[in-house]
Amino acid sequence: MRVPRARRGPPRWLPQTFRVRFTLVFAALFLIVGAALLGITYSLVAGLPVKVPKPTPAQQKLALECKQANAGAGKVPAAGPTPTATPTSSPVPFAQCGRAFSAVGAEIAAHQQRNQTLAHLLEYSLIALGAMTVVSGGLGWLMAGRVLRPVSSITAAARRASDRHLGERLALTGPKDELKELADTFDEMLERLDAAFAVQRRFVADASHELRTPLTVMRTAIEVTMAKPACTLEQLEVMAAKVARSAA
Repeated sequence: MRVPRARRGPPRWLPQTFRVRFTLVFAALFLIVGAALLGITYSLVAGLPVKVPKPTPAQQKLALECKQANAGAGKVPAAGPTPTATPTSSPVPFAQCGRAFSAVGAEIAAHQQRNQTLAHLLEYSLIALGAMTVVSGGLGWLMAGRVLRPVSSITAAARRASDRHLGERLALTGPKDELKELADTFDEMLERLDAAFAVQRRFVADASHELRTPLTVMRTAIEVTMAKPACTLEQLEVMAAKVARSAA
């Protein structure tokens, strides 16, 4: 018949106290939930459309032609206010090139600004998530200490429990939760043990009282008979009968 193996405790590399394990689990859960919320928020922000008029295909084509034409002339007009002078080397009017470059540049600048905002959002969110994880670990440590305070009282009472301290009761106050039920059960167990030890003490006292009288009679009969200088057989038989009656 196979004997079931005893359950082993947590590995030695894990924290052995429940308070530390509760703190780590609380912080880990907060980190997981916070990371999931951060991912959802980042996805929603990244999916927002860029509210900038998109350049038309004609503007994109015109901007490309202006870039190629002005590259051959040695200069490319920058996007911004339209200069008053129009270079004669460009086959395309400079004003039209400026408007085309402004439309294309606005879209590029909007996308760059959006990417920069997303990068800052991710960076600041990760820093805030790390800081709040540490704070949640501290709060978990305090909460674990408050929750385990009645358990510490129960443990101390169990260590003090003996035949001389069974009259002590926890009398835990508070809501009718699992800890209150555990404390009440422990008090009931102490009460039953106290009653059992009281019965045992009464039995020992009664047995001692009941045994004291016949033992005294037997001892007296033996000592009186043996104190005589010459004991006859009749005296020994009388002493033996007294001892037998006392023993019965």
